[in-house]
Amino acid sequence: MPEHPEPVVAHVARTAFEANIVLGVLEEAGIKAWVEEPMRQDEFAVAQRLMNLEGVSVWVGAPDLPMAQKAILEARSAGAQLDGGD
Repeated sequence: MPEHPEPVVAHVARTAFEANIVLGVLEEAGIKAWVEEPMRQDEFAVAQRLMNLEGVSVWVGAPDLPMAQKAILEARSAGAQLDGGD
């Protein structure tokens, strides 16, 4: 995880693919974001990740959290409109 004074979780993605989409949304909004690379994992942690039960945390600096949440919400709304949702 990159050094930052106060890293906070902006979003917990269900899959690595979703985490990459969120990273792209945040990058496009000018927000530095990252995912924690798994270091050493035991069998249980690996099984949880393979079954998508663990999730993938997307981190930002604490000062960027409100802007990150807004960007994610706007992207989710735009996606729903493209899907024909609300």
